[in-house]
Amino acid sequence: MSARGPSGFSPRTVLALVLFGALVFVALLWMIGAGMGSREPNDGGAHVGGKGLNGYAAIADLLERDGYTVTRGRSEAALDDPGLLVITPLPDADPKRIDKVIEARRYIGPTLVILPKWQAIQLSPGPANPKVKKGWVLLGDFNLPKWAEKSATLGPLEVDPLVMKDSTARWSGLGRTRLRAPGKITQFIDGEHIQPLVTDGEARTLAGYVLDGYYPDLADAAGVDPGNANDEEPYPLVVVAEPDLLNNYGFADKERAMLALELIELAAGEEDAINFDLTIPGYGRSANLLTLAF
Repeated sequence: MSARGPSGFSPRTVLALVLFGALVFVALLWMIGAGMGSREPNDGGAHVGGKGLNGYAAIADLLERDGYTVTRGRSEAALDDPGLLVITPLPDADPKRIDKVIEARRYIGPTLVILPKWQAIQLSPGPANPKVKKGWVLLGDFNLPKWAEKSATLGPLEVDPLVMKDSTARWSGLGRTRLRAPGKITQFIDGEHIQPLVTDGEARTLAGYVLDGYYPDLADAAGVDPGNANDEEPYPLVVVAEPDLLNNYGFADKERAMLALELIELAAGEEDAINFDLTIPGYGRSANLLTLAF
C-alpha cells in the first residue's frame, strides 16, 4: 500500500480559515443586532434622520453640542422614555395614533409636535448632479397636515398656509423679532386653546403650547399668567405649525437657529434627554435578542 500524501492545507492555514469564518459570523450577527439592514432614514424625509432642507438633523446635532442627551428613537418602547419627545408626523399620518402617543406621555414627559408642510422631491447624487449629496431635496408646494385638524389632543385646531407679504414675512417670539422667513409660504395654526409663543407679522400662531395645565416657564415666555398649579398637572404639549423654525432650511440663518434652540429648551424644561422619534415617520424597527445582546 502506498503512503498517504501530505495535506493540501497546513494546520496554521486551517486555523486561520476557521477564525476568519468565526469573525465574519460574529460581524454578521452584530450588523443584524445593530439594525444595519434596516431602512436608511436619510432619504429626503422631514424627520431627524433627514439631512435635506426639510429634515431636522441640524437641530439634533446642535442640541448634542449644547450638552443634551439626544436619541433618534426607532423603537416603540422609546416613546415612553422620560425626557422631551419630539415627533414629526408625515402629512398622511394617522391622527388616532398621534393622539395615543401624546396621551400616553402627558404624565411621563413633555412632548413637542412639529407639523409637516413641504412636498419634497428627493435629488439623486451622481455625475449629472455633482454637487448634490445624499438626502438632499427640492422643496415644492405646501402639503397641509389635515390629520392635525382631526386630532383629539391637538384640536379643535385649524392649519392654514399663508403667502407672505412684507407685513407678515417676519417671525417674533422668545425675545427675538423680525426674523425673516426663508420661504414664500408660512404655515400657522388657529385655536383658542393654543397659547402663542412665536407669531408672524399679523399675530398668527406659528408655535405655541396647549393651555391645559400650569406651565410657568412657557407662560413667562409667552408673557401671560401661568394660572394656579394642582397636584395632577400634565407635562406640556408644544405644537410647532411652521417647521421652517426648526428644520435644516431654517438653520441657514443664525437667529432662526438660536430661536429653534430656545424653543426646544423651553419645551424640555428641566429635562436633559431629548428623543427625536423615527417610528411615526415609518423608520421604526422591532427589538430582538441580538439587539439586546450587543
